[in-house]
Amino acid sequence: MHIIVASIDYKSAPVDLREQFAFDEEELPKALHMLRDMKSILECTIISTCNRTEIYAVVDQLHTGRHFTKKFIAQWFDVQQEIFQPVLNIRENDEAIEHLLRVSSGLNR
Repeated sequence: MHIIVASIDYKSAPVDLREQFAFDEEELPKALHMLRDMKSILECTIISTCNRTEIYAVVDQLHTGRHFTKKFIAQWFDVQQEIFQPVLNIRENDEAIEHLLRVSSGLNR
């Protein structure tokens, strides 16, 4: 198993693009259900604030996990992957865990 995080944040995307990829709080349960149903995604959570949208996932394989996470984003927001691919950051395993700890502790706003 592997851990990945796919993020669009204030460092990589302007506010208008970040707003396009923000999750409504009321729709988060539905989004999580859809994400969990994607192939290769074993566990997941979504963080969506004014500064960032991040999808954390435990996946069975890195390649397919990345692929289906990007596919989920494209389907959920009804956009082509080419729209968000340039600003999407994907971190894996130790780097993903370190990023989560930095975000949750306030070291990476």
